[in-house]
Amino acid sequence: MWADESVYGPPAPGSKVGDFIKTWLMGSWDCGVFTHREIAQRLIDTFTGLKLKELAWFENPREKTLKNGKPRARRAKWLPEREVDLVYLYSDYYIDAREPTSAQTDFFTVTRMDAWGVSTWFMCTPEAAEKLIAMDYDNLAVKETTIVG
Repeated sequence: MWADESVYGPPAPGSKVGDFIKTWLMGSWDCGVFTHREIAQRLIDTFTGLKLKELAWFENPREKTLKNGKPRARRAKWLPEREVDLVYLYSDYYIDAREPTSAQTDFFTVTRMDAWGVSTWFMCTPEAAEKLIAMDYDNLAVKETTIVG
């Protein structure tokens, strides 16, 4: 299954699948990223605090039929060039934003309770950020932020 609309950010939609695909959830709920299995495994081997989750894949009916219901004559341009083994990369080590103690892992999830419910952010230590930037992956943005409760 692959989306035929731009819900994943650049370079999707299209036939190129970047190294990382941002999750798009409501509000500021950035809990992890989608990435290729081999990249996830390399990061898990290099850093602490990371886990991967398998994804459930379903066939997209638009892959074989047009909007009007007629069968496609050729492969849709928005499909990836080749099959891609994606997984979800996240951290199950949680830090409360009201009490940001020193992180015991390279990657962690920060949580905050507010009027909207619980918000979460996928984060890493400054040292892990430097190593990650040096790995030079495509379409990966690492931004510095301060944890405020």
